[in-house]
Amino acid sequence: MIEGREIRSVDIGLRLQEAFDYDSVSDIATMLRSSTENVSSLVEGRSLPTTELLLGVRKLTGVSADWLLTGEGPKFVAGSAVNRYTNKPLPLWAITQIDTIRRAA
Repeated sequence: MIEGREIRSVDIGLRLQEAFDYDSVSDIATMLRSSTENVSSLVEGRSLPTTELLLGVRKLTGVSADWLLTGEGPKFVAGSAVNRYTNKPLPLWAITQIDTIRRAA
């Protein structure tokens, strides 16, 4: 429990899929550099995410760990790169390109 709230692993799995725009389990595992079995276990609600996985999800998607774990609070971390038209996080390659351009300027 977090501050009186029950963490339901099935809900975390659904939010994890939502964070990755419902990509396949194997694609999510590849992006997180995790095993398909590990991500499948999370999606099916058989396990909870590790700290390393939570940090990886945040880095790749901009999704907050609080939202992923509880479904409460802002979905995206303040300052994460989010497309202002779709309200979806920018892909990692786009963020890398933006950083490269900013450093060159």
